[in-house]
Amino acid sequence: MGRLIDLSGKRFGRLTVIERAGSNNNKSATWRCRCDCGKEIVTSGRLLQNGSTVSCGCNKAEKASRRLRKHGMSGTLLYEIWCSMKSRCNRKSCKDYPNYGGRGITIFPEWNEFEPFYRWSMENGYAKHLTIDRKNVNGNYEPDNCQWISNSEQSKNRRTTLKITYQGVTLTAMEWSEKTGIKYNTIKSWLNQGKTPEQILGRRSA
Repeated sequence: MGRLIDLSGKRFGRLTVIERAGSNNNKSATWRCRCDCGKEIVTSGRLLQNGSTVSCGCNKAEKASRRLRKHGMSGTLLYEIWCSMKSRCNRKSCKDYPNYGGRGITIFPEWNEFEPFYRWSMENGYAKHLTIDRKNVNGNYEPDNCQWISNSEQSKNRRTTLKITYQGVTLTAMEWSEKTGIKYNTIKSWLNQGKTPEQILGRRSA
């Protein structure tokens, strides 16, 4: 192992190194730094020297803020949809993460920036009363697998929607309920009791 280079007092981007802080799990030297904004962080000397860490994070936040001001869409419904999509795929603390990112659903790389997502949405039928839907519920959020549809249409496409095949026709339990007049909860209860579609729907579907 080479001799440790003392980084105390040196400046890297917005960071000024204060003192040695110890070592990380990789046994690399870590350093306590003060950012120009006043916040202190501890990071490795390797990240400082290769330019990967140049601020406490405020530099990245400012760049993001400038992008928001540039497109002027922050606070719009479409921007909120984009944020929610990213959150459920990327943020483990999100309550919906287990059903999305937790089972491998990812986002088209270009859509990690709002502008490309906005352009695709405008070119593919986005309207305020619509919601983004994945054609293949096990597929990713990407142009070929996404569309804008109404909430009622999307509810029929959900992975958890109960579907029943009767006389060669496959419909959701809700659609069979509307067609036959049998209450949805009754259909669901009878299925849970082990009754067949023929026993449940029978002549009522005529």
